Amino acid sequence: TVEMANYVISQAKYVEGWKLIFRTHPLFPYNKVKKYLIQDIVNDSSFIVSESGKLIDDINKSDAIIYWGTTVSLECLCMGKPAIHYDRGDLLSYDPAFNCEHLKWNVNKNQSLESVLKDINSMSMDNFSFHQEEARKYVFSYFHQPTKLNFMKPILEFLKPGQN
Repeated sequence: TVEMANYVISQAKYVEGWKLIFRTHPLFPYNKVKKYLIQDIVNDSSFIVSESGKLIDDINKSDAIIYWGTTVSLECLCMGKPAIHYDRGDLLSYDPAFNCEHLKWNVNKNQSLESVLKDINSMSMDNFSFHQEEARKYVFSYFHQPTKLNFMKPILEFLKPGQN
């Protein structure tokens, strides 16, 4: 995720008026990560280095998220927040919302983060609301009630004759 973090840091000068909340994984606090970044962002007015222990606090403060491969994206989509997936160009996708076509954008190191944010901001309220609802439907279709049958489905599919 360092590649994504450095991408966001390099794009910050182009996204005037936005405050970027920088939240690291709990196992890798900012003080451990900063040596891998292209610049220390603690004193950069474009950034807020999160000190919140609760993820939900940062999500609630955010208008959108950028992520690489985290289920936090599903939480944000469910909450009606735009999600921007940073595509590193990996052969396999680490994006848990890879099939979602609503309220989700993709960006890579050769694309402008500013243009994606402008696309999001230019949506009409009706269009935005429609995509929020469709994104929620996607997230809810992603999960199933934890029943005995649902736990057995992958095993039953694997054991089907002629499948293996």
